[in-house]
Amino acid sequence: MTGNIAITLTLAVFSFIITTINGNKHYWGHIFAMPGVPTWVLFLLTPIEILGVFLRPFVLMIRLFANITAGHIIALAFFSLIFIFGNGGESVGAGVGVGVASWLFTVFMMFLELLVAFLQAYVFTLLSAIYFGSAVEEGHHHEEHEIEHAH
Repeated sequence: MTGNIAITLTLAVFSFIITTINGNKHYWGHIFAMPGVPTWVLFLLTPIEILGVFLRPFVLMIRLFANITAGHIIALAFFSLIFIFGNGGESVGAGVGVGVASWLFTVFMMFLELLVAFLQAYVFTLLSAIYFGSAVEEGHHHEEHEIEHAH
């Protein structure tokens, strides 16, 4: 299913919406004005952070789609070798020989593609969960830590 960019786009949009809606004051504070950073650096850093809010889901979408599509393209390349070596019916033996090898390698690639699909789904889910976690993470209270270390 994730060989279709519309599916990965929908998943990425859900990831973006959940992160944006659940982002707390601490999260947005770090996006717009990261604490402890000199003001002159904020002029460069803030636009990069805002761009990052939109790029994270886009990169998730492209990563998932491209890895699945790559497997499909490899399978099509092996199937096309049958016709290239068959040379339009002039060399049937070469076409059949390459056809058997292409079929065997394509079956292997399908299993490899299945592994990649599960791995990429895991990576997509893990990174989305990290984005959700960073959006709802509470700020660290440095004053409380300093008081605890003083005792």
